Amino acid sequence: MPEASKAFSLPRFAGLCAVDFSARLSYNMARTPVLPLFAAALGAGPEWIGTIVAASTVTGIFLKAPAGAFSDHFGRRRTLLLGACVFAFTPFFYVFVGLASVLLAVRVFHGIATAVYGPVAEAVAAEIAGERRGEILSWFSLIKIGTNALGGLAGAAVLEYFGGKAPSLPAFHSVYGAAGAAGVVALVVAAVLLPSVTGLEPERKRSFRESYRKLGRGLLETLTHGRVMVAASAESVQNMTMGTMQAFLPVYAVGVCGMSAIEAGLLWAVVTGTSLVSKPVMGMISDRAGRRGVIFLGLLLCAGPFAMLPWFTGFWVLAPIAAVFGLGEAFVTSSSAALVSEVCKRDCLGAAMGVFGTVADAGQAIGPIAAGFLIVGFGGEPGGAATGPQGYRVAFGAIAAVVFLGSLAFAALSRAPKGDAKGKCELPE
Repeated sequence: MPEASKAFSLPRFAGLCAVDFSARLSYNMARTPVLPLFAAALGAGPEWIGTIVAASTVTGIFLKAPAGAFSDHFGRRRTLLLGACVFAFTPFFYVFVGLASVLLAVRVFHGIATAVYGPVAEAVAAEIAGERRGEILSWFSLIKIGTNALGGLAGAAVLEYFGGKAPSLPAFHSVYGAAGAAGVVALVVAAVLLPSVTGLEPERKRSFRESYRKLGRGLLETLTHGRVMVAASAESVQNMTMGTMQAFLPVYAVGVCGMSAIEAGLLWAVVTGTSLVSKPVMGMISDRAGRRGVIFLGLLLCAGPFAMLPWFTGFWVLAPIAAVFGLGEAFVTSSSAALVSEVCKRDCLGAAMGVFGTVADAGQAIGPIAAGFLIVGFGGEPGGAATGPQGYRVAFGAIAAVVFLGSLAFAALSRAPKGDAKGKCELPE
């Protein structure tokens, strides 16, 4: 590939944002708060709900790193179009779901979309950003956060329109039909705009064997890079809380607090909206003041509010707690991906973002699965709904403790003397 330009290209970035927004809006209509409520309507208990919500993330654990490395050698455009195809057509599969086990299988398949698309889109954004990577990657991540909020609210609105406060299965199927229609629009947008966004594809054609060797080498170099793994591990720990919120904030709001689906969607929008507003500022701060302190403070800001949340039931009390949590999420994610993009060579950038996404996704999968079993163990019946807040308090408190310990580990590792690629590393101040 040609060398990356140090100059930021606004037209290419605008095109990438348009593609990203349309694809992620469809995907997020199928997620929080609709997905956990759909699982509950199918009779799933907390342990099943956590597993179903985490299923698509588990797919990412296995596919993100190979997908990112694949794009380094076969082209960003082809890889992004493949992801857009999965975004477009998978939502229609939900229309035929009537069992929790089938919903789990569809979620695993749907995870291919973000697993293939996510790290490659970030790699393209990093290439376009030039020397403004912290700022530009933070702006780019606003699409992911914003569509989380908008998609969640749109899905909740469709659900309440067709199903009221006690939606039946056809109401959930209507939401996924709408998400599929949005996905088809996203595929058309991607097909039109990606040629001008991704720029030149690899000029030299390689044999399959040569490309496979280079792909493996890029993954190995990234996996043994200390700075990449420290940054990815920090986001992974933070993602334990985010994954748990995606799975159980709607269920807690509706099942324990007695809120409607719209109120649950608004509560989730507070989390994502706070991050949306604060993330560009944090990206610029981390560009100037350094990544390490921002990430450390963000982990602490996530742990406290997360532990507090299940001790309250009123919307107007939960909303500011959710806002502080969203601020902490912005602190971490504004700096971690930028740090990875800074320390990796361009011809391994897709692999680096893939490995970063894989490690981060591990936390996002572990969080809701562990929380589901803790909620059942301390506050409900296996295979049934949790009966009160006690299980949520134990689960959220345990995960918050892990995040707090993770923040201390991050501080210790990021201060360690610079060693070999496989050892501890010194993050740039």
